[in-house]
Amino acid sequence: MDKNVKHIAYYTRKVAEQGAIHPTKRDERWFHRHKRLMNYKEALNKKILKEEMK
Repeated sequence: MDKNVKHIAYYTRKVAEQGAIHPTKRDERWFHRHKRLMNYKEALNKKILKEEMK
């Protein structure tokens, strides 16, 4: 399996795990971690798309 695919799979799984946390258990730390994770995943996807376009 390609390294990039492994990265996307890992962060997709992490986003799913965080989304499974019940809304009443979400605190400020959860929102900070989730936002940082989503930003990283978006940057990773953009990087991979650029590499595919080459």
